[in-house]
Amino acid sequence: ETRREDDFSPVKNATGVDSPQTCRDDQLRQFGRWLKAGGAPLTTDAARVIHEKRVSVLLFPEGGRTATGELQEFKEGAAYIAIKSGTAAVPLAISGTHDILPRGRLLVRPGAVRLRIGDPIPMDGLTLRDRGRLNDTFRQRIGDMLDVVVSTRAGA
Repeated sequence: ETRREDDFSPVKNATGVDSPQTCRDDQLRQFGRWLKAGGAPLTTDAARVIHEKRVSVLLFPEGGRTATGELQEFKEGAAYIAIKSGTAAVPLAISGTHDILPRGRLLVRPGAVRLRIGDPIPMDGLTLRDRGRLNDTFRQRIGDMLDVVVSTRAGA
């Protein structure tokens, strides 16, 4: 059974109802508040919850799905949250999802998804001034793992 934290739940809406539509509506409202606040309060709160409650979160630093399936540039939000929380970040490389569910499609196709788990990246001694460099490290590590997945699929 999965335990959900009330303070930080991407699925449960404000009324306690779980459904795709209410979840989407709540996410849009949260995103609007985040935009008005300049982004920092939400990410700072997320970092605080991660640190205090020792929860794991999955962040997608590209900021959205890609039309091509190729790795895109990363936004700095994941680096910001990792540094502020002081928690090591574990890079994950996920491949095959574009073939199964391309952007803009609702029908899931059969297929294989591959997941590679990288070594933790410690946040010891990093400050917010380091987030650009950390962001580049995230992208490099994930890109390297995706290259391994592609070469393995090709039989190399």
